[in-house]
Amino acid sequence: MDSSDYYDKNTKTMNLSGVIPKNSGEFKLTIPSDCESLHLDNNGLKELSPNLPQGLKVLTASGNKLETLPKLPETLTHLTVSNNKLKKLENIATNCIFVDARYNDIEEFNLEETNIKILKLNYNKIKSFELSKFPKKLEFLELSNNLIEELKGIPDNVKVLDLSNNLISKISELPKELVKLVLVNNKINNFDNITYSDKLLDLELEYNYLEEIPKNLPFSLTGLFVDNNKISVLKNCPENLETLSCDSNQIHTVEDLPKNLLELHISNNQLTNLKNIPNSVEDLHVKNNFLKVLKSVPKDCTSLDARNNLIETVKITKHFKNIRDIQLLGNNINEVDKLLYKLNKLDAMTDLINEDESHSESEIDFENMSDVENMSNEDNISIEEMDDESSVMTNMMDGEEEITPEQILQLGKVTQQNSNKNAL
Repeated sequence: MDSSDYYDKNTKTMNLSGVIPKNSGEFKLTIPSDCESLHLDNNGLKELSPNLPQGLKVLTASGNKLETLPKLPETLTHLTVSNNKLKKLENIATNCIFVDARYNDIEEFNLEETNIKILKLNYNKIKSFELSKFPKKLEFLELSNNLIEELKGIPDNVKVLDLSNNLISKISELPKELVKLVLVNNKINNFDNITYSDKLLDLELEYNYLEEIPKNLPFSLTGLFVDNNKISVLKNCPENLETLSCDSNQIHTVEDLPKNLLELHISNNQLTNLKNIPNSVEDLHVKNNFLKVLKSVPKDCTSLDARNNLIETVKITKHFKNIRDIQLLGNNINEVDKLLYKLNKLDAMTDLINEDESHSESEIDFENMSDVENMSNEDNISIEEMDDESSVMTNMMDGEEEITPEQILQLGKVTQQNSNKNAL
């Protein structure tokens, strides 16, 4: 086997992934001294050579049988060793800024002398950080699917922290620079008395044991996700919150919500009305509740999902004038024809009943929209009243908000989407 067949001189990349016979556990090919990127994935290797090229910058060795790592070249900046049998993570080059060591048996690590900014340790056997040493410049840390019981000792520089699917019940401290915190599927029943980062934007607490929204959440928070907890009354939300997701709780009462809330997911709960929902909400999801009458919706609402409730009556008021998408499948609405006609006048895209169950002959005429500014706030509007209107609505909310998330928060979202994929 000639190593030159696997070496690209232009990019200084050598790709030996899947090339070495897996029963050998070693490779004997000569690696060019000027090689900067070396790929050794899926070869069944039991160890790596300590004599790797001294100018090496990128090394991937996923899907092997490595139990330890040799001293790696100081020029190395990106290391991927996921899906191996490592028990301890050490001997990482000082200049390394990215390490992916997911799907190993790691219990501890020593990375204090490195410049790592992105560290992925998902699916390991880490119980605590007492014997471990973090990189001082660390900004992005993934520790989901480990055995961690207490949240403490994370460096203050960390901006995105994912600790999903652990055993955390106690939170002692949070990093001071934290922008996004993910604690999905832990054992948290109390999130009070915590000092938060004043830069925290996104907090994910789905699948825990919370009985209420945590008190004293930071003013900076714009996204809060508490689905699948035990919350019954909705309150305590920070004033700047824009997105609140609290599906699949036991919520029967909404006491107080931020006045500038834009998106609310409150499906699979016990609501009987939509009282105290702020007029600022543009996207409202209330499916699988116990609503019987639908008449009060937020004034700025453009999208409403109220499927699978007990709705018999829909009273079209002026609050419906901005709705462009409404879903009402799985309810008990009787006069579908009249409702279609009324919503047609509001230019609402409707989804009311299953196609094969519909006996309506009404057609939606989107060119015949009427001005409804003078509608009564509470009264149902008759078809005759709608016909008397002659002016056409010309203005509608564009629904656009200035979005200026930090780059590191976006990176966190992208990585989370791919968190369940196997490493290369």
